[in-house]
Amino acid sequence: MITYWQGGLPLAGDIGICGEAVSLPQDEATAAVVIAAILTRNYGASQWPGCYRARIEAAGGALVVAEDDARVRLARLVLAHRDRPQLDAATLAAARGTVLASSMGEQVGPAVV
Repeated sequence: MITYWQGGLPLAGDIGICGEAVSLPQDEATAAVVIAAILTRNYGASQWPGCYRARIEAAGGALVVAEDDARVRLARLVLAHRDRPQLDAATLAAARGTVLASSMGEQVGPAVV
């Protein structure tokens, strides 16, 4: 499971966009997309508050995805190219697919979603 944080405060996992993300695989790509969705909804495109991160509990230990992660930046570009995106599970899943494709070395652009 993924725990999302704003500074030292955990964000509730069962409300808002975090709740939509529960239906997605609980991995680094999903964490990156949810952080990007939070930023897209709450901050201007050039604003990076630097306080959001996600902690993923995995078999080999905990993994952290921070706001400055390249996957978060890509997902934010993808989500920002939608008119006031509905950040539902389908939209988040499509952005996650773009992040995964990029992670595998595929050329992707913001218009994919």
